Amino acid sequence: KSRGFKDETKRKNSTLDVFMHRGAEITHPENTITAINQAGKLGAYGVEFDVQVTADGVWVLMHDDYGIERTTNGSGIVSGLTYSYLNTLDAGSWKSTYFTGVKVPTFTEALECCVRNNLIPMVEIKADATAEQYKTLVDTANKYFANNEVIFATSVKNRLEAIREQDQTAQLLRFANDNFGV
Repeated sequence: KSRGFKDETKRKNSTLDVFMHRGAEITHPENTITAINQAGKLGAYGVEFDVQVTADGVWVLMHDDYGIERTTNGSGIVSGLTYSYLNTLDAGSWKSTYFTGVKVPTFTEALECCVRNNLIPMVEIKADATAEQYKTLVDTANKYFANNEVIFATSVKNRLEAIREQDQTAQLLRFANDNFGV
């Protein structure tokens, strides 16, 4: 279960741990398996990606909580859509026709990709969910990673509190601006 990241092999004699934002988002469609794979090829220590839960309870990678139009050929907000609908969409061609056919990945697929690429996942929770859905998120992370190697992040305090309720030892990170007391 533990991926053995503590052995420093990904650090390449550096004191700086590089996490690639939404995968290799500059050259690849963000929050996709192809972007995570590229982050691994580039030697990143970890990868940040964004998650939201679908109407039928599937955690998927998607940044925009106001709609999927920017990064797919579909429309709507993730919480109002089913995974079967999202799975029909193209999440790559907005970046380049080279990536036509790239799919919206599930959280499980992203974790499996992190394991294959020896990457630490930083999971940014972009939308609210139920306690049961947060439990699924944490349990899935713990299935693939041990020793609190997954980092759960968000700018919304109650989302981190919900994760903490599911796992007292979870590694949490709060993004903040000038109003971090809220």
